[in-house]
Amino acid sequence: MARTTIHSEIFLHYAYGGFLYAPLFLARNLNLLPANFILKPAGTDEAAISKLCSLSTESEKNWFAVCDPFSVALDRRRAHLSGDTPRIIGSLINKPAFWAYHPAAVVQPVEKEEGLQQYRDQAIKSLICYSQGTTGYVFGKRLQQKIGLSDGSVIPISFEEEPVKRAALLNHQDALLLTSDALFLAKEAIQTNKPDIVLHYPVLRDVNNPTLPHPDLNPFLFTAIVTLQREVVERNLWAAITLLHALDQSIRLLSSDSLSPVIVDELVQIFTKEIDQLNVTEPEERNKLIRTATRFLFHSDHQRISPANLIPTKESAEKALTQWRLYGGTQVGDLKNLIDEGPSLLCQDKWRRLPQMHSYFWMYYPDAWRLLTSRNLPLPHRCALLITSFLGIVALPGLVYALCSANSDTKLPSPVFWAWGVTAATTYFIYLTVIVYCGLKLAKGALDYFFEILGWGVAVGIASTYSALHLLSSK
Repeated sequence: MARTTIHSEIFLHYAYGGFLYAPLFLARNLNLLPANFILKPAGTDEAAISKLCSLSTESEKNWFAVCDPFSVALDRRRAHLSGDTPRIIGSLINKPAFWAYHPAAVVQPVEKEEGLQQYRDQAIKSLICYSQGTTGYVFGKRLQQKIGLSDGSVIPISFEEEPVKRAALLNHQDALLLTSDALFLAKEAIQTNKPDIVLHYPVLRDVNNPTLPHPDLNPFLFTAIVTLQREVVERNLWAAITLLHALDQSIRLLSSDSLSPVIVDELVQIFTKEIDQLNVTEPEERNKLIRTATRFLFHSDHQRISPANLIPTKESAEKALTQWRLYGGTQVGDLKNLIDEGPSLLCQDKWRRLPQMHSYFWMYYPDAWRLLTSRNLPLPHRCALLITSFLGIVALPGLVYALCSANSDTKLPSPVFWAWGVTAATTYFIYLTVIVYCGLKLAKGALDYFFEILGWGVAVGIASTYSALHLLSSK
């Protein structure tokens, strides 16, 4: 399959429409994503993966899912008809973004889940969590067992139902709410100066060593960017890099110490429905609500839910997978072939200094050579490779000639020898690097890097060729 055209609609299926996914929605509204990247609500994590694996057409591509990837047996999922395999290429949230809320003053904040056992059968008779198929249900079952509640005490609700049913369910003040609704918590914080949060999952510590994070829950792959291996990573990596780069920029904007009024206005527009459901009507109050929620999720170093980079780690995936196996019933096999950190590494500002990239380059190196004769390589890039290849072939004999001359009776001028040798070796190294870049399919997704290397290759190749001809003519 050839690379997709820019006119194709690229669908991005997301599991949750709340403020936790603010970086995704902000990237769309600020046009950090191309116009043909279309966001599609899925409703649950499981539904998002199912949509990713559904049939794509020439004009509509189901290429991305933003969700918890372990709601299904991801290693056994295959795309419809093509049999393509899903891959985790980014981490949007790397902490369990849940808070246990209770309106009764008698329930005091605790530092571990078991601390809520003392309120069982009195202030905590039931537990409200998100419906089955979501990470919220997994943590609801976990908290149920930690507190010692019965299975019948768990009340699952959908994301859409929470704002409508929340007040009625909490009215009797004997239910514990496990929520990810940052706007609701922000409103409570503004009204009471301190929301009735009795348990903060993002900041849970090791009970044996409070200076360390919780060994089972931090880091935790809570929300991932999932794509398809062959169709996207191998054939259209530009699309993955475009999405990851947009999310990275969006997170940086939200994490800024001084949140721009433009960003606040955009977020107010994005979450107008959610803000209206909270009965916040005054413009100043709406802006304050957004700033409070943003600070709550993205500014606090100890609670910030988004990672400093988007790189997915095996450690965070293993911890998330363990919780799904224990409380969600998911049976995922080996993680080895589920995570590809290469695309997110390429989005980092100083990716050249990251040692992981060296292994990533060489992993694709055999395929890069085969790509030279592939029909998928666009003609301009094929020509660029041939030009750089020619320069490398010309430069290498020049280097050999210079080395031989250095040991013969006819000595070449030392400065010319070093300039010639270094430029020749550099040209050939750049030539190999360009091949690897094309093997990674970055020719379209990162043209700045590609042509930067190509430009240096051409310049150095011409210089070394000129030096060789000059020296040959002088002899």
